[in-house]
Amino acid sequence: AYVTNRTWVFESKVHGARGIALEMAKFFGARGVSLLLDMGCMFVGVDLLHMKDKVMKVFASVLIVIANYIFSKLFVFRGKPAEHKDGRL
Repeated sequence: AYVTNRTWVFESKVHGARGIALEMAKFFGARGVSLLLDMGCMFVGVDLLHMKDKVMKVFASVLIVIANYIFSKLFVFRGKPAEHKDGRL
Protein backbone atom coordinates (compact mmCIF):
# COMPACT_ATOMS: atom_id res chain seq x y z
CA ALA A 1 0.00 0.00 0.00
CA TYR A 2 2.87 2.39 0.79
CA VAL A 3 4.49 1.93 -2.62
CA THR A 4 1.18 2.32 -4.45
CA ASN A 5 0.26 5.48 -2.53
CA ARG A 6 3.76 6.93 -2.88
CA THR A 7 4.05 6.23 -6.59
CA TRP A 8 0.62 6.64 -8.16
CA VAL A 9 -1.78 8.27 -5.70
CA PHE A 10 0.30 11.07 -4.20
CA GLU A 11 3.33 11.01 -6.56
CA SER A 12 5.81 11.62 -3.75
CA LYS A 13 9.07 13.26 -4.76
CA VAL A 14 10.90 12.51 -1.50
CA HIS A 15 14.37 11.04 -2.14
CA GLY A 16 17.15 9.72 0.03
CA ALA A 17 17.09 6.96 2.60
CA ARG A 18 16.29 9.25 5.53
CA GLY A 19 13.42 11.02 3.75
CA ILE A 20 11.87 7.77 2.55
CA ALA A 21 12.29 6.14 5.99
CA LEU A 22 10.54 9.10 7.64
CA GLU A 23 7.76 8.99 5.07
CA MET A 24 7.32 5.24 5.61
CA ALA A 25 7.26 5.66 9.38
CA LYS A 26 4.54 8.31 9.07
CA PHE A 27 2.58 6.07 6.69
CA PHE A 28 2.68 3.04 9.00
CA GLY A 29 1.94 5.23 12.03
CA ALA A 30 -1.12 6.65 10.28
CA ARG A 31 -2.25 3.11 9.46
CA GLY A 32 -1.88 2.23 13.14
CA VAL A 33 -4.16 5.13 14.02
CA SER A 34 -6.62 3.84 11.41
CA LEU A 35 -6.57 0.43 13.08
CA LEU A 36 -7.41 2.00 16.43
CA LEU A 37 -10.20 4.02 14.80
CA ASP A 38 -11.60 0.83 13.24
CA MET A 39 -11.48 -1.02 16.55
CA GLY A 40 -13.11 1.92 18.32
CA CYS A 41 -15.93 2.10 15.76
CA MET A 42 -16.60 -1.60 16.11
CA PHE A 43 -16.57 -1.44 19.91
CA VAL A 44 -18.95 1.51 20.06
CA GLY A 45 -21.23 0.27 17.30
CA VAL A 46 -21.45 -3.41 18.20
CA ASP A 47 -20.76 -3.61 21.92
CA LEU A 48 -22.29 -0.37 23.15
CA LEU A 49 -24.99 0.45 20.57
CA HIS A 50 -25.81 -3.20 19.75
CA MET A 51 -25.75 -2.66 15.97
CA LYS A 52 -25.30 -5.61 13.63
CA ASP A 53 -21.60 -6.29 13.22
CA LYS A 54 -21.64 -6.47 9.42
CA VAL A 55 -23.48 -3.16 9.10
CA MET A 56 -21.05 -1.51 11.48
CA LYS A 57 -18.06 -3.02 9.64
CA VAL A 58 -19.25 -1.53 6.33
CA PHE A 59 -19.67 1.87 7.99
CA ALA A 60 -16.27 1.61 9.70
CA SER A 61 -14.57 0.52 6.47
CA VAL A 62 -15.89 3.54 4.57
CA LEU A 63 -14.77 5.79 7.43
CA ILE A 64 -11.31 4.19 7.47
CA VAL A 65 -10.80 4.61 3.71
CA ILE A 66 -11.65 8.31 4.01
CA ALA A 67 -9.46 8.71 7.10
CA ASN A 68 -6.51 6.97 5.41
CA TYR A 69 -6.72 9.33 2.44
CA ILE A 70 -6.91 12.39 4.71
CA PHE A 71 -4.02 11.18 6.90
CA SER A 72 -1.90 10.49 3.82
CA LYS A 73 -2.73 13.79 2.13
CA LEU A 74 -2.25 16.02 5.19
CA PHE A 75 0.40 14.18 7.18
CA VAL A 76 2.34 11.53 5.26
CA PHE A 77 2.91 12.71 1.68
CA ARG A 78 3.04 16.46 2.11
CA GLY A 79 6.86 16.60 2.31
CA LYS A 80 8.91 19.73 2.85
CA PRO A 81 10.83 21.29 -0.06
CA ALA A 82 14.17 20.16 1.42
CA GLU A 83 12.93 16.55 1.48
CA HIS A 84 12.10 16.75 -2.19
CA LYS A 85 15.65 17.76 -3.14
CA ASP A 86 18.01 15.63 -1.10
CA GLY A 87 16.10 13.71 1.58
CA ARG A 88 17.29 15.90 4.47
CA LEU A 89 14.91 17.58 6.89
